[in-house]
Amino acid sequence: MEAHNAVAAAIEASVRSFSEMQRPFCLYHGSTNITRDSRRYLDNTVDTSKLNHVLRIDIETKTAIVEPNVPIDTLYRQPSSAA
Repeated sequence: MEAHNAVAAAIEASVRSFSEMQRPFCLYHGSTNITRDSRRYLDNTVDTSKLNHVLRIDIETKTAIVEPNVPIDTLYRQPSSAA
């Protein structure tokens, strides 16, 4: 959970910085299927691609806590003891 908190804090700091400067920014989650030219550059992008981990699975309540970029097949392959 420490790794998640560190990544989330870095993303929060980037978003806060863009907001304070009132600058538009792009979110990059690791891939895109958009065919138009990208306006994404290092100085205007918040990279969320590292948010791709299963954090917790609770078999009893049948719930999972996952980051937003976790593919469903990755979640499906998690061992039942991943609680």
